[in-house]
Amino acid sequence: MDVTATSIADVVVLKLAGEFKTRTDIADVFWANFNRGTSKFILNFEKVSAVNSVGLQTLIELHRLTENAGGGLRITRINELIARVFKASNMDKILKLYDDEDLALVSLMGGLPVDTDITPISRYQH
Repeated sequence: MDVTATSIADVVVLKLAGEFKTRTDIADVFWANFNRGTSKFILNFEKVSAVNSVGLQTLIELHRLTENAGGGLRITRINELIARVFKASNMDKILKLYDDEDLALVSLMGGLPVDTDITPISRYQH
């Protein structure tokens, strides 16, 4: 998995590409930023082609870490297949999912309630 990090204010955006199947896929970049005091992260899944149970477990761990540190984790731009995996595993109930980075950023900066129903999951419920 390829990971590219950028910062917007006190939020780190991680753009992911490839298959998210191991803990180490994003660990180095996440921990480098977390250990510098960053607790607000956006994970852009636009180019993620697959995620397995280890990837899902990693997301839960990162979610808990960031929340406990007073920040948060937001997931953006998931594709239909990953949306189905998140729904089947109830990850859509645990993680905060957004259509784009701007909405996720506003949420992390306190301008949008996290329970606002703007998740991409709703697009696939017929």
